[in-house]
Amino acid sequence: MINGSWVAFTDNGPSIVTVLKSSRRKGDIPDDVSIVRDIVQNEIKIYTDSGRCMRPLFTVENNRLVIPAEDIENPSLSFENLKEHGYIEYLDVEEE
Repeated sequence: MINGSWVAFTDNGPSIVTVLKSSRRKGDIPDDVSIVRDIVQNEIKIYTDSGRCMRPLFTVENNRLVIPAEDIENPSLSFENLKEHGYIEYLDVEEE
């Protein structure tokens, strides 16, 4: 579903969500796109509409921070650098 409208179906939901989130972290998909895998409803929900409250959070994979320990205290890394490296991503309430 995209913004509440049914678009397509797939048998490979988990892989698609992984690819979409990876593309967002690389900057191929805008930061403000929300990608949610709803296991109960068996749906992938993608939100691109405006007005959603989003906040930056550190990226976690396999229960570990993606940012290397040496970069945590690196004063030369700006917020934009952290986003470009995929260390920070924006999430809305639905995706959290």
